[in-house]
Amino acid sequence: MNAFKSPASRLANLFQRSRDAWKAKALERQQRLRAAEVKIRDLEHSRAQWKARALKAERARTGAEEAAAPADDEPADEPPHLALSPPVGHHYSVMVMQLGTGSV
Repeated sequence: MNAFKSPASRLANLFQRSRDAWKAKALERQQRLRAAEVKIRDLEHSRAQWKARALKAERARTGAEEAAAPADDEPADEPPHLALSPPVGHHYSVMVMQLGTGSV
């Protein structure tokens, strides 16, 4: 304490306030870190659940497509995506245009 020119009581108060501010800052930082860890944990858990759900739906969709797909020995008239989607610049699909012209 001989290195300081201020009275010891004033230095003690200054050091105590400094220590209290440091502790409060460290506590606040620790709380923010803990909150971030909890949020990251929850988001990772949620992401894993959604990923599992999406993979399950994808497997169900591909399984349904394989079951509904025509066998190789049965020729398909037209791919379904072409019959249902309208050509570029048209309002109606190819299937509707064929029905309208009577060429089906």
